[in-house]
Amino acid sequence: MLSLVLSILLQIQAAAPSLDQILAKVALNQANAQQARALYVYTQRLHLRFHKGNGALVREETREYRIAPVPDGFDKKLIDLHGRYARGSEFFAYDKPDFQSKAIDLDGALAGGFADGFTNDKQSKDGIDSDLFPLTAKEQAKYIFTLRGTEKYKGRDVYRIAFRPRPHKGGDWDGEAIVNAEDCEPISIYTKLAYGVPVAVKALLGSNVHGLGFSITYRKVDDVWFPETYGGEFSLRLLFGYKRNISIDLVNSDFVRTHVDSTIDFSHF
Repeated sequence: MLSLVLSILLQIQAAAPSLDQILAKVALNQANAQQARALYVYTQRLHLRFHKGNGALVREETREYRIAPVPDGFDKKLIDLHGRYARGSEFFAYDKPDFQSKAIDLDGALAGGFADGFTNDKQSKDGIDSDLFPLTAKEQAKYIFTLRGTEKYKGRDVYRIAFRPRPHKGGDWDGEAIVNAEDCEPISIYTKLAYGVPVAVKALLGSNVHGLGFSITYRKVDDVWFPETYGGEFSLRLLFGYKRNISIDLVNSDFVRTHVDSTIDFSHF
């Protein structure tokens, strides 16, 4: 009986992939997914919020886009925008991108910058910067990975994998990924900035970022894993006086399979 148990354990151990094998498959899937996602049109809804340090809401904005593939990336069409900003105790609405309520409106300038900077990476097929979630082959080289274990997550067998920057390799994030064991596709990833803003930057600009981090979840559409939700929350202090707690939330939905050589008519959406 003992020999039988040992034999079974050895077979299980031999069948279980190593962390290097898991990461290699994840990297391959990340590369393949970029091409597969180019076959889909979908809706993207982005919500931005700005709060003062005391928690008071001072600005929020919701943008809705229709995303369509083009040969060298994706085309992003703004189809709806509505926002509001505070002036004293009252709120005023606006419906134009990059709207600024006064001559110097840092909230307005940052809203447009965040909307573009965090969701409009032209090197990807979904607008999300792969540097934020380091699972591609290029990004994996910058990190040390640790397999924390296997478990059940939402009815799936998964690997829970932690990562941290490899010294002197350019990685910026600590984090954890939950990877579907069946096909080595990420289900969710969480990252936080591994290092603080350099002291020299704080001294010269009076600027600091605290709690910078992002999370992303994936949904299987047909046979393609697609980013479904993406967001982050952090506090920002600029120029010795401006301080905001900022949150970014994005949801992708309404996926429709098309073809790269199709002509997309946005007037139908």
